[in-house]
Amino acid sequence: MIRAPFPYFGGKALAADLIWSRLGADVGTYIEPFAGSCAVALNRPKEFDGWITLNDIDGFITNFWRSMSAKPDEVAEHACHPVNECDLHARHLWLVNNRERLTARLMADPDYCEPKTAGWWA
Repeated sequence: MIRAPFPYFGGKALAADLIWSRLGADVGTYIEPFAGSCAVALNRPKEFDGWITLNDIDGFITNFWRSMSAKPDEVAEHACHPVNECDLHARHLWLVNNRERLTARLMADPDYCEPKTAGWWA
């Protein structure tokens, strides 16, 4: 089993094998409407060679996956810093206050991503 890169409330990691056992590897197209950590898609059978569509309106999730695709080293750099209490609160407040701005930018530009925000969020 491939572990999702971050814990996600409501994640389907434990159900991934069951889901794929019911769908089979020759399903052709897999659509995950609430992608979250993408645990089901990450744990697809090796034989699966169809299309995968991941969908989630949460800008932080979209930004994480875009940033990991475009700038994984930057995401890792910002996720790896030790966090003290002041940083934890400051980053949380910054994320909460910037959610709508980030989501709007992501919806307006398919190439836009913020690796620092992705690292902090993860």
